[in-house]
Amino acid sequence: MPATYSVDRARLLVVVTWPAIAPDIDVTRAAITAMLADARLQPGFGVLSDWRQATEAASSAYVRDFIGLLRAAEQRGITKWATVVGPSSLAAYGAGRMAEIQSELEGLTYRVFRDYDDALRWLMPDR
Repeated sequence: MPATYSVDRARLLVVVTWPAIAPDIDVTRAAITAMLADARLQPGFGVLSDWRQATEAASSAYVRDFIGLLRAAEQRGITKWATVVGPSSLAAYGAGRMAEIQSELEGLTYRVFRDYDDALRWLMPDR
């Protein structure tokens, strides 16, 4: 699996790190399915998906299908999700904003960031 993830139980945080690949919904689905099956995850965890190395922006079809993955995560109690993209990639940030708007319309909590530390602060404001 091209993505790796780490679970920080003390901070109730999962960090998913993606290598230099183009976003592919099948690869993303496999990684997120494996993450959600991890027994260490408990309701209340936040997820930081680190796409700073992505080679291109996600397509609109990817964004549409990604919203379904956010719904599946919410059903497991993962109610807050952030994605960080490369700061110079306007297209990746734009795709993330599309996902952010769509998730808001569907009652999901998702944000896209260009700065890793900003994403962490949003995920863990009190930690």
